[in-house]
Amino acid sequence: LSMILTGSLVVGKIEGWTAIDSIYWCISTGTSVGYGDFAPETDEMRWFCVFFIPLSVGVISAALGKVANVFVEREISKTNEKLLKSELTVEDLERMNVDGDGEVSLLEFVEFMLKSMSKVDQKMLDELHDQFYRLDADGSGALQEDDLVLLAEEKLNEQRKIALERFEKKKLGIG
Repeated sequence: LSMILTGSLVVGKIEGWTAIDSIYWCISTGTSVGYGDFAPETDEMRWFCVFFIPLSVGVISAALGKVANVFVEREISKTNEKLLKSELTVEDLERMNVDGDGEVSLLEFVEFMLKSMSKVDQKMLDELHDQFYRLDADGSGALQEDDLVLLAEEKLNEQRKIALERFEKKKLGIG
């Protein structure tokens, strides 16, 4: 709103337009409609437009985007609420049972629901699974303090190996 009012004051002063014409021009230009019925005629106004138009289009687009986002978020909330309250069917259980063992684990249920709500996609879940397996240094299927100790030891051993290789190269005059 302040962008439109400020622009209107400047435009009205430079071009000598009425307040209504100036506001109309700022709104139609800032929303990138620009009917062409009002156009800058002075060099001063053209220079003002070089800066004002991109700035106003950006500001007004961002503001309209925020307004649209309110409606989109409201619809997403309604859909998620409906999903959480819906009855579970046999078909749902079959789709949730990723490992095919005939039962749905907590992990399978939560992942299915998060994907259904568009909170995550399969790629993100796969990346999280990969991260878990990298952190599960002992391969137990659970993360414990021992995993962190093993990872720290592996990292320290790798750093020692690199330092030793550098030392040997330097000693031999290679590097």
